[in-house]
Amino acid sequence: MNILEAHKKFRRHCRFEEQLQETTIKAMKACTQTFVKRMGINELSQISLELLREFFYEGMEMHEWSYWTFMNYLKYLKKFLGWCVDSGLIKDNPAI
Repeated sequence: MNILEAHKKFRRHCRFEEQLQETTIKAMKACTQTFVKRMGINELSQISLELLREFFYEGMEMHEWSYWTFMNYLKYLKKFLGWCVDSGLIKDNPAI
């Protein structure tokens, strides 16, 4: 499944079932869009532990993320991928 399509469903879940703040939902969307763009992927099946590591290494080295930026990306991607597992879209959460 396309990552951004899955993320749209995830945001709907977060908005209506978890009652998350709109600012949090927008931050999660931006995080996922950045991940997809920088890693050049489109499908959930392309996400792996190695790809996530590369994304985080690149963020810390090339983009000089702060500790809090790193933690926010990790938190948002882990939450999204966990939802994908719970929804049966992927087998395992590589962000754990």
